[in-house]
Amino acid sequence: MADLAASLYGAINVVAALRTRDVNGNGEYIDLSIAESVLHWTQVRFADHAESCDGTYGWNHVWPGNDVFTTKDRRHLALGIVEEKFWKNFGAAAQWREAASMAETFERARCEQSRQIAGNLLREQVSARIAEHDIQHWLHVLAQHDVPHSIVNDKTGVFREPHFQSRDAWEEIPGQNQSSIKAVNLPGNVFHGARGSAPRLDEHGSLLRARFPNDLREQTNLSDKGSLT
Repeated sequence: MADLAASLYGAINVVAALRTRDVNGNGEYIDLSIAESVLHWTQVRFADHAESCDGTYGWNHVWPGNDVFTTKDRRHLALGIVEEKFWKNFGAAAQWREAASMAETFERARCEQSRQIAGNLLREQVSARIAEHDIQHWLHVLAQHDVPHSIVNDKTGVFREPHFQSRDAWEEIPGQNQSSIKAVNLPGNVFHGARGSAPRLDEHGSLLRARFPNDLREQTNLSDKGSLT
């Protein structure tokens, strides 16, 4: 991943340098290291450590509810629980009444040491509850309660993901012995143009209204963003 990170930032710096040349006519010299690129990718591990009470670090997670967890049948599930709304939803899905209040304790911690303690405890509680049921149970109840989640796929399951299938994320090319190889396309579909037309105004409005039938605030929010009419 290190070389890929550096190549990405290299491309960004090249574009920035070309743009600078367009504006003021001056060329630029780009000095970029692989190590600093990886450091930037891992900055989330360091961002919350700046105000540690005693100068020591004790994180065993990236974020209490924004991490990967193991289910009862030893499958892996990625959760994206950060905002209060999703902590409440997860609490309902897991039948865990204290979820939102524990998350609030973590958020309101005054110094890094307190955040470490509260965050680690919260993460342990989430992990324990995820381990109580198998992957199919969680995929069902998390979707039912609108909790951001994703199954951690193996090398074959990833090609069954509806998101990747809908975006034509790969092509089948001939392999040996009459087999085929899945060649993953570049993100953004650079070589084949647009994958499809943009949605028409309110094209998916009925689906969104059905998903939030009693949540007028959510419907108003979607209307303000132009997703509903």
